[in-house]
Amino acid sequence: MSGLGAPDAVDMVYVFRPPDELPGVVETAQAMGATCIGYQSGRSEDGERDPDGCWLSERDAAWARDVARSSGITFVERPYILNAIRRIT
Repeated sequence: MSGLGAPDAVDMVYVFRPPDELPGVVETAQAMGATCIGYQSGRSEDGERDPDGCWLSERDAAWARDVARSSGITFVERPYILNAIRRIT
């Protein structure tokens, strides 16, 4: 473990960030050994802020998938991760 309690390596990085920050997130995820990024935009389908929202325009979703996949990272945009965890616990 590093000084602040963050792990030295991870399997998955889950982010709640604007799409334009994804290239930096992918770079950080790779450096930590992650093979998967779970992405949440924080927007609903009407584009409004939504803490459970995972919506991206088709263009942004395709770009985000390409950014992750071109780096060898699996990109997961749906379902909202906490809803998925609730279903299996």
